[in-house]
Amino acid sequence: MATEPRVPTTHGGWLRYFRQNFAAQIPDLQGRRAYTQTYSTADRTHATRTAAAVVTSPATTTTPAGWASLSQADSIITEVNNLRTDLLDTAGVLNALVDDLQEIGLIS
Repeated sequence: MATEPRVPTTHGGWLRYFRQNFAAQIPDLQGRRAYTQTYSTADRTHATRTAAAVVTSPATTTTPAGWASLSQADSIITEVNNLRTDLLDTAGVLNALVDDLQEIGLIS
């Protein structure tokens, strides 16, 4: 007579329980390819976004380089840098998530 597997009490326990008892029944989980991680930073804090909308105004064909004003040009540079910060934060959180899923054996 088969016995029921022990029911887990933690998040990681539930994922291991699923993998051990049900993953074989889902074809998409069979033969999956491993994730390759070349970005090494892992961060479990998903920060508030820092980028904001850039003020739009008609461009000019004179100084400063076609922007409506020097402050608009500066604002665009600042927001591009903020977008980079946001992307690095998201990459760190995603990397930590992949690490965690690999650690519990849900992905390889």
